[in-house]
Amino acid sequence: MTMFYYFCTMTDRYPITDAFAGLGPVLANLPEELVTRACQDNGWFTSADIRRSANAIASEFTDRDKLRSWADRYPFAATPKNVMVVMAGNIPMAGFFDLLCVSMSGHNCIPKFSSKDTVLMEYLMADLLERCPGIGIILPPDSPTPDAVIASGSDNTVRHLKYRFGSLPALYRGNRTSAAILSGNETTEELSALARDIFSYSGLGCRNVSHLFLPPGYDTDKLSGLLSGYPLPSVNPKYLNNYSQRKAVLELSGAGYTDGRFFLLTASRDLPAAISEITYEFYISPAEAGRRVGEMEDQLQCIVAGPAWNDYLPFPSVPFGKAQSPTLYDFPDRVDTMRFLSGL
Repeated sequence: MTMFYYFCTMTDRYPITDAFAGLGPVLANLPEELVTRACQDNGWFTSADIRRSANAIASEFTDRDKLRSWADRYPFAATPKNVMVVMAGNIPMAGFFDLLCVSMSGHNCIPKFSSKDTVLMEYLMADLLERCPGIGIILPPDSPTPDAVIASGSDNTVRHLKYRFGSLPALYRGNRTSAAILSGNETTEELSALARDIFSYSGLGCRNVSHLFLPPGYDTDKLSGLLSGYPLPSVNPKYLNNYSQRKAVLELSGAGYTDGRFFLLTASRDLPAAISEITYEFYISPAEAGRRVGEMEDQLQCIVAGPAWNDYLPFPSVPFGKAQSPTLYDFPDRVDTMRFLSGL
């Protein structure tokens, strides 16, 4: 793909808003050849996961009225800064929201693609540049020195970037996962939705649930049976290899577990040690569950639970089945990215 670079020449965000709104049909109709190439570049990606991510983005991030209402809460930059966005590659188009935030704030986005998710992001950026040539997207080889950094990745990646760009204003996001609280009164539909929260994207997203808070006496064997009804063909083969390896480790160590055929339920107050493992702990009271969430707050991206739990939690819960459908207001790590950009 031929690379172009542009510095932001917009005096207001409305043409940028229109450009992002125009991505809705594009995301809904990604060419199959493009999807195939993206899966070849990242063995963890599946066609189903790419379509799922595209639909989630189109639903929440390309509605013109929603974009305007959300963005108008923040000033548009009078003097654009160059913001380097280091994008993760764990789920398809993981860097889209940061691209949206930087562009809608009036700054220039310098994307640093994950080698595992370049094809899809380049495709979307090319479409944005065609719709709105004045949008601030600066691509290689002429990327300028950044004035600020937004980076998502592993804890090791974050440590490296802090060392390299430690003097710049920055948002750094390391490893996180998500949890769910069950009351014991969930419907079959809610537990099926929880399965999507756990297994979509092979469990690789920071919003994927991997830890459960369960009420006293909860039947984990029954839960395992319900979760195992998740459609196995949509679980990536690489995920299944991790399952087999983790099961062997647990057997050799003598640790107890419940086998769900393609996942493992283990009793632990710690977060899982590997993909395909779901840890759980029992709580005595709602207040205790809320306290435990508070203790783990810096490790958790979101909490899936019924609305009644919000009285006990340090941050609002997400409905069952919605963990991987964040809205414009669900900022990663609960840090307002637009406010950060407004302060540059």
